[in-house]
Amino acid sequence: MSEEKLKKKKLIRIEGFNTTYTQKPQSISFALVSKTSGGRKQATKFLACRDYLNDAIHSRVYKGKCCVYDYVSDPTIDLDKMRLLIGRYFDNKKSREKLKENIFSAKRLLNFYEEAAGWDKSKITTVKHSVIDFNAWLITGPKEWVAYTNLLSVVTLIFRIIGNHGPIKFSNNEDVEKWFYDLSQRYENERKSSQIFQYDSDLSEYLPHCWDKLYMIMKHHKEIFTMPLEKMFKADMHVHGWGGVVQLCKCDTKNKVIDNNMSNVYEKFKQEKYKTIESDGTTYKLHPEFVEEKKVEEKRNRVTFDAKTIW
Repeated sequence: MSEEKLKKKKLIRIEGFNTTYTQKPQSISFALVSKTSGGRKQATKFLACRDYLNDAIHSRVYKGKCCVYDYVSDPTIDLDKMRLLIGRYFDNKKSREKLKENIFSAKRLLNFYEEAAGWDKSKITTVKHSVIDFNAWLITGPKEWVAYTNLLSVVTLIFRIIGNHGPIKFSNNEDVEKWFYDLSQRYENERKSSQIFQYDSDLSEYLPHCWDKLYMIMKHHKEIFTMPLEKMFKADMHVHGWGGVVQLCKCDTKNKVIDNNMSNVYEKFKQEKYKTIESDGTTYKLHPEFVEEKKVEEKRNRVTFDAKTIW
């Protein structure tokens, strides 16, 4: 939709966060939003660091305070729905439209994961923001996303990666994982060959741990998250750095039950998804192309065997 049409259309209005300065995020940033009663209000400032959103959810659950959110003085974060604001300030239309294309394709992936989980599907809309005008988009989704900080971290990770490097096109999970894998490989190859290199933590530190586990997490979330967030992370725990999807994929959330659940689910999942070989106690995942070759070979062997049996 063109900016002219957006201005004519009555858009959802978001009241910006009550900060002492006008915040116009220069990179993809996120904020949590209040319930609709009394008008939608930005409950946190725009945050480029995804871990701060986890801190805010933790403080909201325990009705406490952290460096980015105060339950007493800030608008109440909605936990009955995911209301996640994406902001990125642009002073030119072309860049804004490119980001919009990318994040709307990320929303399609979000819906794909929601379908795998058996959840309702999220929606995304351009909003009229009191500070950054049409440079903000609101994702409204099922409450399951904000029931665990690790799951909210899935959302922010895919929107930031695809927002910066998309759009993504896919028909199934194999397409998604290939897109993620190829993206991380291109980055790694560029890192090795280029003398002038721009570091990207998403592609260097985060995606390599997660790309082959995201679908699994959504498909088997009930087997992984077997306790509520209040019991998973205690009130006095510092969740920054531990409450995200990367630590979940590393089986290192500092909650033994969740870490064991994740490890057990992944062990079963990878055996079903990949053919694995073991040598000296070490498990090796075969290359996807080799797996496909093995499938063809096995099918050929079955046909040959059946033919000999009939003969």
